[in-house]
Amino acid sequence: MKKGQAAWGSMEVLLSVIMLGFSMGIVFFAMQSLEDTRCIATLKAQTTSLQNAMLDVALGAPPTQRKVDYSFPSCRGYQMAALRFVYYQNAKFCSICPGVYNGCWIIIPTYYDSKVKRLYDFTDASVCVNLPADVTLNILDGGMPGCLGTGRTTSNPCIASVPGATIPACTAAFSNVPASIFDYGKGCEDQPVSCWQTFAPKQGDGRTLRFILSKDIAPTKTTGVINVCAVKPG
Repeated sequence: MKKGQAAWGSMEVLLSVIMLGFSMGIVFFAMQSLEDTRCIATLKAQTTSLQNAMLDVALGAPPTQRKVDYSFPSCRGYQMAALRFVYYQNAKFCSICPGVYNGCWIIIPTYYDSKVKRLYDFTDASVCVNLPADVTLNILDGGMPGCLGTGRTTSNPCIASVPGATIPACTAAFSNVPASIFDYGKGCEDQPVSCWQTFAPKQGDGRTLRFILSKDIAPTKTTGVINVCAVKPG
């Protein structure tokens, strides 16, 4: 074999290796994208099931109750850390709720990025809580059977802890909530700009929480209330 032919043969082998590596990279990227899509779809399906259970309770008569198990998976390389329930008074934050002109409730799966020490939402897995106008949510960490002292809820957009990490104080920056709507602690009955309740598993819970939804009558007797709490399954 001549020197030129040998050199060309080596070049062909090199190009083949480069093309193979490039092709494998494309395949890996496609498979990872598909897995991420499936994970987000599963996460949204869970959130939708929770919202549907809320609707069942809303349409039922007291003491209608539903229990929904919700797992906290890893999607896009991040472990889901919490499930936020947020009420927005201003309809401009209710874009995922068709036909809403007043306030809205939205359920938002959330993860913690330890590199930047901030919380982020899986926005494409968030679901609007399509409740009848005369029904409100009462998110609580006690006060109904099975919910007393669960220690899994914060009355703000933050989480209390993450295994192996030190959690900063709850601020607009850490929670990744715009400062203009970072408002909590007043109670949703006071109709603040927004109000938040964030559910997160505590140590020993594993990666699943059981949400207990119970129908009640509001003190005014003119509206219905859905009590919501979370406990360890089992």
